[in-house]
Amino acid sequence: DTTLNIRPSQDSKLSLITRVSNWFLFEPSKYELGLSGEAKFNYQAFNQSKYVYLIGGRLRTLKRDPKSKIRLPVISYTLSLLVLPMVIYLIFDASWCWHNISPAIVIVFVYCWLQAFLNCSKAAFLDPGTLPRNVHLVDNVSVMGLPEEYYTQIRLPGPELNKPVSLKYCTACYIWRPIRSSHCSRCNSCTLNMDHHCKWLSNCVGQRNYWFFINFLIFTVIDCIMLCGMSYFRIHRHGVSSSKMSLFLAVYGTIMVLYPTLLLVYHICLGFTGITTREYLN
Repeated sequence: DTTLNIRPSQDSKLSLITRVSNWFLFEPSKYELGLSGEAKFNYQAFNQSKYVYLIGGRLRTLKRDPKSKIRLPVISYTLSLLVLPMVIYLIFDASWCWHNISPAIVIVFVYCWLQAFLNCSKAAFLDPGTLPRNVHLVDNVSVMGLPEEYYTQIRLPGPELNKPVSLKYCTACYIWRPIRSSHCSRCNSCTLNMDHHCKWLSNCVGQRNYWFFINFLIFTVIDCIMLCGMSYFRIHRHGVSSSKMSLFLAVYGTIMVLYPTLLLVYHICLGFTGITTREYLN
């Protein structure tokens, strides 16, 4: 890969095409800071992370693993699984449901699909709560290494009596992690209140995108149930021979509803106990 040697003093000299392309798609690992200053924006300095940034750092996603046989990010396949049934439904079934069931059910179905798509996109592309790096640096760490106490956990008084909380130093990000934060090896960054890394979203699920993740599951389950109901109803009315696409949508919805439903129930149970996926598994 070619490294872009972009110094802050040279920003004005960059061609318009280069600046626009860097605004749309920016990979910090290819950005070399100059000796005279720092990056203009925080995301430009995250050259050790595995993220690529979109639209001026407002969105992010993981870089494709060069060892993986999948050429596109996994999130692109996840979004395709959402778009495919909606396109087929609008072409083949929406008009029939509008005139034979109710216009309201079509409107509600499309609304739920939009909510599922938007919440999936937000959970996948927004910041999950990434913590800054190199905040608690140690002098001559490359020569002397970290002090011994940095490899131990510090216990502090917790909200409940006789139940202290632990703070741990991250040797990859060089920070004392806040409570319930964790380092993700796939993203190579620490995330605030991290729940888990979701490979289907190509992103961690943490404090800032957990709500979008739950909404994505809720609306996906509702949409799949509605899709199955409308499709099976049309098959019951007209038979399989005249409703082949309805049969496809019914089978598709039946298969796709299983995993999101189990995942939603799992996270509802975690919500009642007040713990994260990572805490439950550990």
